[in-house]
Amino acid sequence: VSSVSNSTFGAMTEFPLPAPLRWPNAIAAATDGSVWFGEQSVPGVGHLFQNGTLVEYPWPYAHRGTDTSCGYQVGIWGVALWNGEVWGTNFDESALIGVNPNTGAATVLNVSSSAPQPYTLAVSPDGSLWFTSLSTKAVLGRVFQNLTVAVYPVTIERGFATAQIDFVSPTLAYVAALNASAGAVYSFNPSAAGGMI
Repeated sequence: VSSVSNSTFGAMTEFPLPAPLRWPNAIAAATDGSVWFGEQSVPGVGHLFQNGTLVEYPWPYAHRGTDTSCGYQVGIWGVALWNGEVWGTNFDESALIGVNPNTGAATVLNVSSSAPQPYTLAVSPDGSLWFTSLSTKAVLGRVFQNLTVAVYPVTIERGFATAQIDFVSPTLAYVAALNASAGAVYSFNPSAAGGMI
């Protein structure tokens, strides 16, 4: 636990994170006005409160590659609050990781064989956790309350990967998909999952 000073300019309040660089990425706002975010150079997840209190939790994996530019240690590209834990994607290890804020214990779901390179997360109205994947096969992943994972092939333009997902209702969701030179937005009915996409 540490304390972060802040300064306000115009409508913005800045909370400079302590050295060394945290390289924040992927945020999820909590109902109490605090924010969770990935710390790609620590590696870990941070929980920042409006009063400047910063609580940090270690990540169970560190980057094993040779690219350590900007202090990069792990690819946390999506963060979501789900099932009483803060969940993040671990792009490099093809895993989803949930950190319990009460104990710091981590739950690891390996998705390397079914939906490698998980990217972003979203909680659906039915209470399941969905994720996108930048794998070469277009898929969406879904984690149920009992931590089982289902993966759905997505019929989209050839060469596209699912990048972001968001929910409007139990019967309407959107997916942003892209490749190196183009992108598209798709809608689908998540309640029809299985034969839906």
